Amino acid sequence: MEFYWRLKDIPELKSLDKGERTEVWVATMGRRMRDPWLLLLLIPYFVIVGLCNYLGGLLIPWEYGSSICGGIGAGLSIFLSSTVIFQRSRPHFAEEIHRRSLK
Repeated sequence: MEFYWRLKDIPELKSLDKGERTEVWVATMGRRMRDPWLLLLLIPYFVIVGLCNYLGGLLIPWEYGSSICGGIGAGLSIFLSSTVIFQRSRPHFAEEIHRRSLK
């Protein structure tokens, strides 16, 4: 699985200029976020954050140990979720580009 750090790195959006990439991204993600499958990604997010909060409370003796670990867990979970979302949305980017006839 490839990781895409910028919109320019996604192969379907590479040939578009910055404004067109952003338009296609916003239109596609607006529709994709209502997809029930992608909403299921919230379950692992809350599990990871909760687990990190719990472990942080056990392992870090500071007052804010669980918050620090929860933040790290949230960052990790967001990174993993966005990777899955990008991979599952790539065909929809191509459809949106074709629909707009931007290529």
